Amino acid sequence: YALTRKDGLLSPFEQAIRSNPTYLDTLQIFMKKQGLPTEKLSAYAVLNDDYIQLCHRMIALSRLDSMREFTALLEEDRGLALWQSYSAFSGELVNYENQLKKDAQRRYQAAVNGNIAVQIIFVLVGIPSLYLIFYRIRKQAATTKTLLLDLELNNRKYVFDPGTTMTSDLGVIMNSSIANLKKAST
Repeated sequence: YALTRKDGLLSPFEQAIRSNPTYLDTLQIFMKKQGLPTEKLSAYAVLNDDYIQLCHRMIALSRLDSMREFTALLEEDRGLALWQSYSAFSGELVNYENQLKKDAQRRYQAAVNGNIAVQIIFVLVGIPSLYLIFYRIRKQAATTKTLLLDLELNNRKYVFDPGTTMTSDLGVIMNSSIANLKKAST
């Protein structure tokens, strides 16, 4: 602005001044909620307010065409102290955020590892269980078949012998047994 004196170039500065208190308040609330010290932020806020006043003074000097005084203020480089103050609290905040991120990643990895362990346990318990169930079903099927074949033999021997050849089909044996019992009872 000091070089061109175009008021439109002041818009970013004016917008920053309007939003600055809200940003600083939000940041302070966030830091307090996280249990972080806010002293360095408060020190920065004071320097920031001083720097804003300096900028207003420099704008006024520029409007009065007092470029020698404007240049003298510019050469004082008060922005360096403001930047150093900003770096002091923002560095701690960034470190804190990085630590939060590392902790979250560690907890996530622990949860993933826990899930993997649970899945391994399910597999270690599940496979033998499935094998046992399969074994018992096969054994039960074999026992049922043996029982029905013995029933057919006993029916042919003691109840009624139809004179047909024996089959190993369980459905046929059941139907044949029922039919033979009916014939024998009549």
